[in-house]
Amino acid sequence: MPDTFDPSYSWLKTWKENPTPPILFYGTSSNHIRKIGEKGLAPGMEGEDNLMSTVHHVLSSARKLGDQKIVEQAELILLEHGERLSTSDGLKLTFNYHQALYLARKKTRRLEALQWLCETFRKRVGMCEDSDLAELTINRVSYSCNGICDLHLSSRGVVVYVRTDLSKFQNLPPLLKDKKGLKKALKGKQPQAGADRNQWPKSSWWKKLSKSEVERRLEKSIRGDENHPGLGEEVFTFQYIPPPDIIRIELASEASAD
Repeated sequence: MPDTFDPSYSWLKTWKENPTPPILFYGTSSNHIRKIGEKGLAPGMEGEDNLMSTVHHVLSSARKLGDQKIVEQAELILLEHGERLSTSDGLKLTFNYHQALYLARKKTRRLEALQWLCETFRKRVGMCEDSDLAELTINRVSYSCNGICDLHLSSRGVVVYVRTDLSKFQNLPPLLKDKKGLKKALKGKQPQAGADRNQWPKSSWWKKLSKSEVERRLEKSIRGDENHPGLGEEVFTFQYIPPPDIIRIELASEASAD
């Protein structure tokens, strides 16, 4: 995980008291690099629901043709990737770099599986004895899979670094926005829901830590790490994030993605 600690940002204050907000992350497949760089991030830009509707389309067509192999593969894809990532919840980001890395790989695997399904089915349709039905199916599937087979994906995915107005977001970690909650935490009292109690210093411990160490502990409680989600594992917004707020688009390393 990159060291996200920014000396210019004070975790001893709420985000509104700082001159700039902290960094958030967004994980996605690599085919969105250019779009994000040029147009930024927007709710619904990935159209996850449409991807799964394509799998259902291929599945129904394979059943009509009696292609049991494709039926089984489509059902497996739905089983592994079939949860509907509804865009009605807005654009989802995270303070946890490892979560963004996981989402980048997950979205990439979903597209890879869909590409394979469409390509394989189009090849197998030609084996159908009913040429008229085969032609109709090819046209339907080609329309449904339009553009998917032409995507050039890096299996590593990408992690987008975002610095934007946090007032856009819902369910922000309380320690970022709540002055009373932050003061309570700095007194070593019970941490906010979701924080790791075993990692939370007692009141007497805070006094022994340097200012930078206290801030790093506060940051970690919000960001989490590879083993702990943190208070900011998922935040979402219904608003657009423009290109100037995208500070970096990183091709995720294969070692980190594993």
